[in-house]
Amino acid sequence: MKFIDKTRADEFRKQDAKSKLGIYVFDNQYILWALAKLGILDDDDKTYILDIIKSKQTKEGKLFSLDQQGKILRCLVLLEGNSNIVKNGINYFIKTSKDIEEIDSVHHFEDQLSGFISLAEYHYKSFENEIKAKKEELLDCQNENGSYYSVSVRNNRSPSGFRANRIAIEFLSRTIDPEHESIKKSIGYLQKQYQLLLENTTDNNLSPDELTDFLLSLVYAGKRNKKSDYHRN
Repeated sequence: MKFIDKTRADEFRKQDAKSKLGIYVFDNQYILWALAKLGILDDDDKTYILDIIKSKQTKEGKLFSLDQQGKILRCLVLLEGNSNIVKNGINYFIKTSKDIEEIDSVHHFEDQLSGFISLAEYHYKSFENEIKAKKEELLDCQNENGSYYSVSVRNNRSPSGFRANRIAIEFLSRTIDPEHESIKKSIGYLQKQYQLLLENTTDNNLSPDELTDFLLSLVYAGKRNKKSDYHRN
């Protein structure tokens, strides 16, 4: 495992790491979190990232735009732990979090759930009431086909895609049994969508993001399906 991590880190270093990190901070916090979780970032990388975030955080604790609060907060919890910047970010996130019914953007939906995952990762017991309330809210906002509502505009709800459902499953897996009917229905929905995409792609490939989100959904739901179930021969 150490060899694999070193190989990943060496490869990352060859790719103009600093400029990429700056982009990830603003535009792809999922990658930033994954790099930190894998241990690929060194101390200089972490300092560089934290300096950017600290320079943008307001006195109230706001971190960038409203649909980036939760994703950035999750990175901060992993990188900075129990610091003032994290505490201020958490306080601001809780004050500004919305009911799912009020959310009008899939990105905001994903960010809200990412933020509640960060609360669980920071200290579940301290935010148990908020986390459980969001869990009930999410369960109530599930489509009959298993997808979760990602957008609610003028009471016209639309089903969410791979990433939104993956984040919903990841959040729920921290609060309910992976065998809960809600998670099983969502996995069933994603499996059907996956097969439809495979049948309608001429090059036999999904986008890396779609494939990653689908497979992570299975991981968070505790699924261990055969490779042949999800790959063309």
